[in-house]
Amino acid sequence: MNILVNDAVSLNEYKKNHKNGVWLVWYYAEWCGHCQMMADSWDTFTKLLKKSNLPINTAKIEDTMISQLGVSVNGFPTIELHKNGKLAEVYSDERSPKSFLKFCKKHAKTSKAKKTVSKKKKNTSLKKKRSSLKKKSRS
Repeated sequence: MNILVNDAVSLNEYKKNHKNGVWLVWYYAEWCGHCQMMADSWDTFTKLLKKSNLPINTAKIEDTMISQLGVSVNGFPTIELHKNGKLAEVYSDERSPKSFLKFCKKHAKTSKAKKTVSKKKKNTSLKKKRSSLKKKSRS
């Protein structure tokens, strides 16, 4: 999902979806020269991200919408990684499509690894329960 948050409708859509999954969020201002220079890189990145099929969403949030989210931003552009609605990391690397994608790949692997571990734990606890039930039924 790729959302441009610049009005009440898109703000509500972002709020509704932001609590689930991994999001790379760019806080920007139209008047900011650095944001203007980064705009093409961000657009290229979102196209690359879509082709990559990584499970990461993006949001580009206009400065006029920030106060309605209850967050504070110290400068523009600010890029953050959010996981399930919470800040996970502030991006501080090069502002290029390849760097953004590399960052996302790193975090997509981390998310998959955590899911795999939790599935293994779940399977192990199910096996223990089944084993326990078999022992009880034999006695």
